Amino acid sequence: MPRRDGAVGFAQLYPIFSSVSLTRVFILNDLFVAAAGRRKGVGSRLLAAVESYAWSLGAARISLNVARDNVSAQQLYGRQGWEQDGKYFMYHRFPAAS
Repeated sequence: MPRRDGAVGFAQLYPIFSSVSLTRVFILNDLFVAAAGRRKGVGSRLLAAVESYAWSLGAARISLNVARDNVSAQQLYGRQGWEQDGKYFMYHRFPAAS
């Protein structure tokens, strides 16, 4: 989201394809709001823009991960109608340390 002296936030969205639903899905990889933009609706506007873009392309869903201790982000997503996944756990695999 631009401002006169620079951006106060950004969202990074990746398209993928769901072979199960045979449709486009997006991963919201990052949503960042600088301190200057917090509590001013910037995060809500970024989410609205992400959703508008994804839905305009016929996406079936947008998925994201949020840190367990990032309560303010969790509250924002909840207020915007996002639902926490109650069915699946997320797992990661990292390369062995060399």
